[in-house]
Amino acid sequence: MSGFPILDLLLGLVFIFFILSIISSAVVEVIMTKMNYRSKILTKWLMTIFDKKLMQPDGNIIKLGQAIADHCLTTALAKEGQATSFIDAKNFVSALIEKVTFNPSNPNGKMPETLQELLDAIEKATALDGSSLLSTELRRTILLLGSEAKMLAPATITAQPNAEPPLDAKNSFQVFREKLEGWFDSSMDRIGGKMKKKYTRPLTFWVGLVVVVSLNADAISISKYLYDHKEEAKSFADKAQGTAQAMQDIKDSAATKRIQIALDSLKGSVPSSLPLGWTDNEKNIIKQKGIVKAVGAHLPGWFATVMAIMLGAPFWFDMINKLSNIRGTGAKPQSQTQKGKDEGK
Repeated sequence: MSGFPILDLLLGLVFIFFILSIISSAVVEVIMTKMNYRSKILTKWLMTIFDKKLMQPDGNIIKLGQAIADHCLTTALAKEGQATSFIDAKNFVSALIEKVTFNPSNPNGKMPETLQELLDAIEKATALDGSSLLSTELRRTILLLGSEAKMLAPATITAQPNAEPPLDAKNSFQVFREKLEGWFDSSMDRIGGKMKKKYTRPLTFWVGLVVVVSLNADAISISKYLYDHKEEAKSFADKAQGTAQAMQDIKDSAATKRIQIALDSLKGSVPSSLPLGWTDNEKNIIKQKGIVKAVGAHLPGWFATVMAIMLGAPFWFDMINKLSNIRGTGAKPQSQTQKGKDEGK
């Protein structure tokens, strides 16, 4: 035991926040997957950055962004004209190079074999209307990355006589690809930030609110109960500590499975008399005071729980570990001087 009831209270409360955060994040994940939000944002980015039209090998005229999304290296069974939720940077770069260097008048022409040949092809690539296939800024940026690659690495790797070339040696073409991949990854990071701001956070708030009200998870009422029932708080803290450690690997499970595991863990750990859920006592209070007053009394506690859910399950799992470490150390041992004083009394 910790010897400090406040640690038991905090650990029990944090455990509830952790479980509710898992449930909310799993529900948000299901919603975002069903609605294809990430796919839609990625498709919009492709269509905006690569907006010039070109002719496909089959004769169809589409935007370069759609051609990249529909490419055999990136499509992954996605609907035509719509990107997948995730595109690997290496596959994206290969698809971009293949489309930019494709010549409709010579569809079987050879691909560029050196960086200089590739840069020449990029500079000469034209859209259907005769303009450059890439926007001026994007074309100049890609050519700049190519120039940097040529300065950083040779066009070909040549070994010294009677020696093998180093395994990590890279030619300028490979360095150029890596720079394009880094640009794509940084763009995806910004897309992820936009998606979090536009979809994930608002969804987490509203899903968290539904979860909190459905379970009547009033942080203030729960805190008061754990403070007034210290023995139950200790028992709950012990169970919560063990359950949280056992749940640390469920992040790789399917969303629906995470929800079920979290609910089962909540049922198996919380004290039966903890004010969590719509108990008969809560229903009687609603009958006596009316739904407006009864709900109004819970609003501050519900709001506090929803704000806690917004911090996310990883945050609360780290808090559980920190509190568990503090709780496991026990009270500070007495010094020899203090011990002698106590014995002399």
